[in-house]
Amino acid sequence: MTAIQSPPIRSRTLIDRDPVVDLVRSVSLVIVVLLHAAMTGVHIGADGLVIGNALEAHAGFAALSWALQVMPLFFAAGGFTALSQWRRMRVRGATPAQFVRSRVERLAVPALAMIGTVVVVLAALAVLGVPGELVHEIGYRIGQPLWFLAVFILASCLVPALAAAHERAPRLTLGLLIGAAVAVDVAARSTGIEGIGFLNLAFVWLAVQQLGFFWRDGRIHSGRRALGTAAGGYAVMALLVAVGGYPLDMLVGNNNPPTVALIALGIAHLHLVVAAAPTLRRLAERGATPVAWVGARAMTVYLWHMPVSIVLVAVLLGAGVHLPEPLSDDWWAGRGVWLAAVLTLSLVAANRLHVLERLLSPATGRAALLPTASGAVLATAGVTTLLVGGFAGETGVIAVALLAGGLTLARRSGRNAVAV
Repeated sequence: MTAIQSPPIRSRTLIDRDPVVDLVRSVSLVIVVLLHAAMTGVHIGADGLVIGNALEAHAGFAALSWALQVMPLFFAAGGFTALSQWRRMRVRGATPAQFVRSRVERLAVPALAMIGTVVVVLAALAVLGVPGELVHEIGYRIGQPLWFLAVFILASCLVPALAAAHERAPRLTLGLLIGAAVAVDVAARSTGIEGIGFLNLAFVWLAVQQLGFFWRDGRIHSGRRALGTAAGGYAVMALLVAVGGYPLDMLVGNNNPPTVALIALGIAHLHLVVAAAPTLRRLAERGATPVAWVGARAMTVYLWHMPVSIVLVAVLLGAGVHLPEPLSDDWWAGRGVWLAAVLTLSLVAANRLHVLERLLSPATGRAALLPTASGAVLATAGVTTLLVGGFAGETGVIAVALLAGGLTLARRSGRNAVAV
């Protein structure tokens, strides 16, 4: 199975945007919000409030995940966009450190606003006497999607290095990343060492981002060849499940930790998009305004959609609204209204909170690579701290401090340098 062509179809070095990529990113984000909303399972059980994954016990959920797991496609689109941005900056004379600084700012500022707010609110709930277990569970549910932020910071900041490798040896670079992902899977399965599989938080998602570089350069097969490659990607997934013992579920089983099955899924989804590009381009042009609106607020929507869901649940409980048991007839009957409410409120909240992404004007001047990279590492460590320890208690405060410290270090790295 091959995912790329040897010669590029055409030079796209200075193309700013592709409407298909913008459409893919916006639609993927909406799918993620709706999926997380559908998975929110809160009801009053015999022993009180129960919070869980509503779809975990659904018989068809694993099979549906082959279509609903859009994060590989999102990372591929992110690779396309990041490579475009880096090349534009490079033409203007910018350095890799300046690019890394811009990515840290773009991601850490809205993240710091959301994380700081949640830490303060959860601390207030604890002071007001809300049971500690419930506070911890709320923080855990809000923090679950943040794995994406930690990985995306890392992947974005490695774009200059990986772009250079891609321009020198594109196939070899992609092959090495996929090979590393395979090696981690093999080691995790053969050694039984707990946690080793999480190394693929780097290799799997960097490989998928690298696919976006090929997409950016017009080196993804189109037409029937794209459909054939997509079918090959699904065939590899089927073999991994049937012969390799990989989970059927692409949203949980192959995502926590990530496995090479997600790379195969990314190849399949990306080639389907390229095959349908003419139709998607027409749709993107017709819906250019809403696509641009969502794209401009993408990180804010992603960061706040879980807090919005939790607040909506709290309001409903406070109003005495009956929350039915997940997968019951009443639960299914209310899913349409629930999904529409979460999506609408998330978009409204993002529109209001979008200003938080403009609180700091972009840093100017040359940036030193070591302090800028150190700032990116600190910011990533802050988000990782939340994933490990949760929002509640001292871990939330530590996470905020690390994130703020990383942002400050990245912004101050070139304060006294001459502007480019």
